[in-house]
Amino acid sequence: MADISVIICTRDRASDLALTLESLGHVRIPLGRPVELLVVDNGSRDHTVEVAKSWRPQPGLVMRYLHVPTPGKGYAYNAGIKAAKGDILLFTDDDVRLPENWIEGMIWPIESGCADAVAGGVRIAPHLMRPWMTPKIQRMLSSTIGRPINSPWSFIGANMCFHRRVLSAISRIDESIGPGTRYGYAEESLFAFQLVESGYNLITEFDVEVEHHFPLARLRACSMLRIAFHMGMSFAYIDWHWRQRGPDSFRKALLWQSIRLVPLIPRMLFLSMCKKEKSIRESELAMAEKFAYLIQYNRETRRAQNYQMRGRVKLRGH
Repeated sequence: MADISVIICTRDRASDLALTLESLGHVRIPLGRPVELLVVDNGSRDHTVEVAKSWRPQPGLVMRYLHVPTPGKGYAYNAGIKAAKGDILLFTDDDVRLPENWIEGMIWPIESGCADAVAGGVRIAPHLMRPWMTPKIQRMLSSTIGRPINSPWSFIGANMCFHRRVLSAISRIDESIGPGTRYGYAEESLFAFQLVESGYNLITEFDVEVEHHFPLARLRACSMLRIAFHMGMSFAYIDWHWRQRGPDSFRKALLWQSIRLVPLIPRMLFLSMCKKEKSIRESELAMAEKFAYLIQYNRETRRAQNYQMRGRVKLRGH
């Protein structure tokens, strides 16, 4: 029986995964502690399987490969959680570099009884930093810079950890949102909201920081706008189905937001088609996120809600 399970969900990023696994090879394994690694392949069409199966873990670490054909990171998460043998589940992404103390630093708050779950730190790799990246824009790219330390509200999948006991309340990560769905984000955020709502203690350990090496193409203007739009759509899903806010004020806000957007339409259209890396203003991304949120929220109100208000599990049939 493994004591600690490290789970990496991946899809079509074989080269990135190889570098992440190389990084994991330098992480200290706690002495005498059984640790397993699960590489969860979410239907990759490249040579991910060869990369995973050819990797040789360091002593004290056992690696298993799991193929999950249904696209969607939520499906990969849930399959990995079900297959994991450890009591402490530690997650990272396939495009990060891990510090030597990663495992020890992330699990100690749980083992010391201070927490049921831990949100770790994420920083953007230095070669990807740009002068136009405000803290808000960095957070859109999964950095933890400027996030609240004393009142954590969410997880970032690149560096999160929780004890298996939380699964007695929240058995599954919502598969309707997150990468691989039309929403694209926020599956970890919703899980964190449910965890805290259920009375579990989530704390931050931002000093245990992984380095995020996302694709350079993500810095293109069109990609940044796409991120903003999908974030807006994802949190519209959460607000309608889980928080269950009333729709009337949001529909009025949609009309006002549409009017405010009119002067920006030519530039937004230009940015949305720009395939080059180009500086983009925080205000433009915020406007795009809000607009997408309101459009999607209006759509969601036509659907039956998937949860009881702030519920732990989806309603049957959803």
